[in-house]
Amino acid sequence: MFVEYPKSMILSGSLSLAEIASAFNEYFPSLRLVFFRILPSEGAPRSVNLNDQQAVLCTVGNCDKNATLKIDRKVRIAAFEEQFFQTFGVGVRVTRQSGNEDFDTRETPMVE
Repeated sequence: MFVEYPKSMILSGSLSLAEIASAFNEYFPSLRLVFFRILPSEGAPRSVNLNDQQAVLCTVGNCDKNATLKIDRKVRIAAFEEQFFQTFGVGVRVTRQSGNEDFDTRETPMVE
């Protein structure tokens, strides 16, 4: 069965972290989002991640509740992570799911 997805999606700062993660995973089934209070760097401690998945994005970040981010299916993951932080003031890490493992794939496109 072939499913055709739209070429882009729009995320809004008025959504909860859980709603954003769910919509993102539906649009990119093999990818997962992890939210951070700051933009994570290589080797950053996991203790800064956001655990309250019901929190509204712009209440934990530094943005207007009307802020939006359009995601193109071909954008590089590293570029998306930077755009997300610049737009919403919340760091995000995208990982690729394979079986029970998550892989950091910052230099690859969302969809290959």
